[in-house]
Amino acid sequence: MKTAINFDHKTNTGNLGDLLCSPKYYFECESGEANRVIGGGVQTSLILGSKNAPPKSILWGVGCTGNVKKNAQAECKDFLAWGIRDRLLVADEKHFLPCVSVLHPMLDLPLPKKERTLLYINADPRISTVRTLKKIRATGAKNNVDVLTNRASERKFRKYLAQSSHIISTSYHGAYWGLLAGRSVTLIGYSFKFKSLLNIFGLESEFVRFTKGDQQSFLHAINWALTKGKKLALNDPESVRSSFREKQHLFAKHLEQNDILKKCSYKLKDDCSLVMYTQPNELWTMSKYYCTVNVLEMLRGVRGMLKNN
Repeated sequence: MKTAINFDHKTNTGNLGDLLCSPKYYFECESGEANRVIGGGVQTSLILGSKNAPPKSILWGVGCTGNVKKNAQAECKDFLAWGIRDRLLVADEKHFLPCVSVLHPMLDLPLPKKERTLLYINADPRISTVRTLKKIRATGAKNNVDVLTNRASERKFRKYLAQSSHIISTSYHGAYWGLLAGRSVTLIGYSFKFKSLLNIFGLESEFVRFTKGDQQSFLHAINWALTKGKKLALNDPESVRSSFREKQHLFAKHLEQNDILKKCSYKLKDDCSLVMYTQPNELWTMSKYYCTVNVLEMLRGVRGMLKNN
């Protein structure tokens, strides 16, 4: 009798990157010694050891955010197997495992013939409020650039990626996918994960910084990126994609060979057309998230009006 595997990743944030970063969309797995796969996304406390590893679990392509101390190292010894996306935190290269979404076929889309810029925004209300998003959309229209948030569907992001040669991103995954797909990227960020992202590509740790939660700082960073931001790009994105994808296959093979998982086989074909990974329950969870965010924003606005009166 097969034992079910629990794939533990964030599906309730409304963030496309959080949704597509789980190995469950790219591999067919059967439990062995392990029955839980954690990843991808942010798992700072598990990586740095401030939270105990769950029993019989694997850590797959997760990363840190926030203020990570200089010279910090991953402490993941209690996992049956582990690989993290932060090369800065591993002493042994075998534990460097980029986000598994590198396997998504949309990253093989060719560059468009015409130059076009996409402004890809993290719509987390802790980053950008509804009011700020309205200002960003107006700025985008004024500068003749497309604006999309990380709440967009997989299909919609693929459409915009296909027509964009340059991506200005306030999202980790927006920049990750853009660079791997051969686009130039201007990165806007606020924490360790953005420095780590550039490091895994061997790029200068140069991104437009803002203070998380400070809307004026965020808007200033976007305006700076639009006018003065540095465009970063990989010399050979196809080679980097291949290397990162190979790491996924080697990690899966290690899990099988050591009976950590009875089966861990790749389930997408190289010529795979777009697969709609979002499940009905995930759509419902994301819809609830959007509704909650909008209600909270409305209540903050009402409270502000009452204070002013």
